[in-house]
Amino acid sequence: AVAPEASAGACGVRSRRASTGGPTLGAWLAEVVARLDPLTQALSDETAALETILAAHEQAATALSTAADAEQPELFKREAGETLQRLLWRTSRAAEGFGAIETADYPLLLKQLMAGESVREPFGQHARVAILGTLEARMLSAEVVVAAGLNEGVWPKPEEPDPWVSRDMRAALGLPPLESRIGLSAHDFLQAAMAREVVLTRTRKADGAPTVASRWLLRLTTLLEGLAPEPLGEMRARGARWLALAGRLDPLDALNAAARRPAERPAPRPPIEARPRALSVTDVETLIRDPYALYAKRTLRLRALPALDERPDARDRGEILHAIMEDFSRRTADGDWPPEDPSGLYDAVVETALAPIRNWPMLHAFWRTRARQIRDWHLDQEAARRAAGRPTALEATGKLPVETALGTVTLTGKADRIDRKDDGTFALYDYKTGAPPSERQVAHFAKQLPLEAAMLARTAFDDPVGGASAGPGPVSEVAYVSLTGGSGGGTVKRLFEGEEAEAADAALDGLAKLCSAYADPGLAYRSRTRPESLRYAGDYDHLARVGEWADGVDAPSDADGALRARGGAA
Repeated sequence: AVAPEASAGACGVRSRRASTGGPTLGAWLAEVVARLDPLTQALSDETAALETILAAHEQAATALSTAADAEQPELFKREAGETLQRLLWRTSRAAEGFGAIETADYPLLLKQLMAGESVREPFGQHARVAILGTLEARMLSAEVVVAAGLNEGVWPKPEEPDPWVSRDMRAALGLPPLESRIGLSAHDFLQAAMAREVVLTRTRKADGAPTVASRWLLRLTTLLEGLAPEPLGEMRARGARWLALAGRLDPLDALNAAARRPAERPAPRPPIEARPRALSVTDVETLIRDPYALYAKRTLRLRALPALDERPDARDRGEILHAIMEDFSRRTADGDWPPEDPSGLYDAVVETALAPIRNWPMLHAFWRTRARQIRDWHLDQEAARRAAGRPTALEATGKLPVETALGTVTLTGKADRIDRKDDGTFALYDYKTGAPPSERQVAHFAKQLPLEAAMLARTAFDDPVGGASAGPGPVSEVAYVSLTGGSGGGTVKRLFEGEEAEAADAALDGLAKLCSAYADPGLAYRSRTRPESLRYAGDYDHLARVGEWADGVDAPSDADGALRARGGAA
């Protein structure tokens, strides 16, 4: 349940991450919004009766989970549904006469109520099969017992040293030694092994790494190899039969080895006319690091769908801080500096920007604290900037045609802030919520700011909200403004001091060479050509099947050499 202001739509689908959908998706979203309408209306005010909210929530949830031909909503089926129905009934009875609550507090209240309930679904929905731990298994007997997980470290579990009481202290206090737990584990194994029919199993690999058989299994097989090798062979033959039957359930075992060969790094070569003719300044870094991702985004036009019910993350935090900087700069752009009560104005802007995440109280409090830690530092920096000029465009958009061997490529960009200085030149600022790129990263990969500087020198950036524009004109300052919110508030990192024009020209020339390299039909859009590290996951890694070929990814590729030969690596 979310308040209307807490999401881009009643169903929580964020417009900034939603892919462009056709009529089918639009109709589906309209139906979802219609079914959620009772809850949306109940949460539209700041306060509402708890009884009313619960009734509206149950009505909306029932509507969402009921198919057209179903007699009962899926929401209330099986153990979990019955538990939820009992919880709603008890809560509704208790809510009678409770009075009004703040609607923003309802999700937290419901979460606390649901946390007090537990559901134990019968595994596999089969009454004759039970998966038990060693403690429960001691108390029951069965016709067939499967002793699973017979790996060292699982059965028995390793000894865990007590950080507070040493072995000598345990002995002096009369406490049992740590090894007694292993003895208890041996007792459990022996009890399981004494059943009428027993299957002893283990996995040869765990998380891709080889495992070691449990000491109980090793000692048992060693004893049988010496005393009764024939019964041991018969046991293994019976186990092999079950393994063969299980293998038939896996469709991969029905394929030949060639069909199961790990995928190679993809290298699509779309026709020249299908190669991208429009790039944003952030796309350029993607084209350098991971050409396949740009191919999937621009040529195949694939977009990652937002996760359902996702929590605010680092991207949301960045957008909120950008909104704070933009709103504060817009409110103070036309007047003299300092405005009346700048600290109070800044705090008011922070509260407005944080309103969409009120339903996550802990995040709201944490991000508000971080935003306020930036305040004094930001006001000091703003005073210095306003002494040299004033903001002329915020979140401004621009485009620039670039002639390449591939044809005309339209470069687009959005500048966080552009100031017109008193000497007639421009300052270009980009906000970061973390550490800004290093000089090496800017030189080879992070081309956003130098390309924006090249655009500003040649074309106008238009402010879509204020109607103002900046440029074309000379750029005398290019800087990253890092809004870390730490003890210092933030940092400013200037780039190319005194050489802004040269750096911008070099970045634009490098872009032209890079795009011209892809005029060669034989040059492929390979996956992860030059990633800085393999620790991050891209939106298209699953399509590129990175996990199958990632070993050795740092080795130079043929595509790398081709780009360097054309000068595109710059």
